[in-house]
Amino acid sequence: YNLQALSETLVETKKAAPNENAITLLVSPNVSYEDVVKVMEAARLTPAEARNLGLPRELYPLISIGDAAVAAP
Repeated sequence: YNLQALSETLVETKKAAPNENAITLLVSPNVSYEDVVKVMEAARLTPAEARNLGLPRELYPLISIGDAAVAAP
């Protein structure tokens, strides 16, 4: 997974909606726990360069997790 690109995209969405603090992750069954944690960290913590531009320390501190829909065979 490209966590750098994810982080950059989340910074842009935060700029567009600065009062939004919640995000929902819909996770497929084949995604490892470690990868879910990495994505959660990318969603929660603002990169240092974005903090220098005035964004808060946490992008989306309220993270919900759900099961992604699985396509029928």
